[in-house]
Amino acid sequence: MKKFLLVLAALMLAAQTVSAQFYDISEDEAKDKIEYLAEKGIINGTGDNMYTPERLVTRAEFAAMAVRAMGYKGTGENKFSDISDSDWFYKDVLAAENAGVISGFPDGTFKPYENITHEQAVKLLVNIYEKNYATDPAGDMATMFDDYYDISDWARESVSKGTMLSIARGYDKMTVKNNDGSTLFGVSTGNGGDENNFSPKMLVNRSQAADMLYALIHSLEITGKVNVMR
Repeated sequence: MKKFLLVLAALMLAAQTVSAQFYDISEDEAKDKIEYLAEKGIINGTGDNMYTPERLVTRAEFAAMAVRAMGYKGTGENKFSDISDSDWFYKDVLAAENAGVISGFPDGTFKPYENITHEQAVKLLVNIYEKNYATDPAGDMATMFDDYYDISDWARESVSKGTMLSIARGYDKMTVKNNDGSTLFGVSTGNGGDENNFSPKMLVNRSQAADMLYALIHSLEITGKVNVMR
C-alpha cells in the first residue's frame, strides 16, 4: 500500500507539473492531449510557460513533432535543396524522409518555413500509420465533407483513411487562415462551426497539431503494433 501511495503521489506531481507548464491552454479543447504529449517530450512550449495553441505550425515543426512521436533515427542523404545541416530541424526532416513518410515537392524543396496545411499534415500522419500497420481500403470517406472537391487529388486517399482512423476531421470553414493570419473565408459566424468541411488548405495551429498527433498515437496503440504511449 505504501509503495502504491508513493507511485500515486509521483504521478499526481507529474500531472501537476505538466499542467502548470502551460498557463495558456486552460480553455483549449486539446488541453489534455497537449499536456500528455508535452509529458512525453513530443511537443514543447514556446517559452515563459506558454504553449501558444493558436500559433501556426511550419512544415519543419510538424515533421519534428512526428519524428519525436515515433522515435525515428537516421538521416541518410539530404535530398532537399532548401535544407542545410545548420538548420535546427535538419536531422528531424531527414529522419522523416529516411523513414519514407515525407517526400517534399517536385522541385526538390521541402519548404520548411511554410505553414503546414491540413491536408499535408493528414498525409504525413497517414503515411506514418501505414509504415506500421496497413490500412484496409477506406472507400472514399472524404466525400462526407462538403468541400471534398477542394481536397487535392494527391491527398484524397489519405484524408479518407485519416477519417477512418479519426486522424482527420472537419473544421469550421469560416476560421481557415491565410499565411499572414488573416481569415480566408470570412469572419466566423459564431454558430459553433461547421464540421462538414475538411478545410484542406487550412493552416494547422499548435492546438490542432497536438490533436492530430494524439489521434495518430492512439490509432497505433490500439493496433498493438507500436508502443508509443509509454
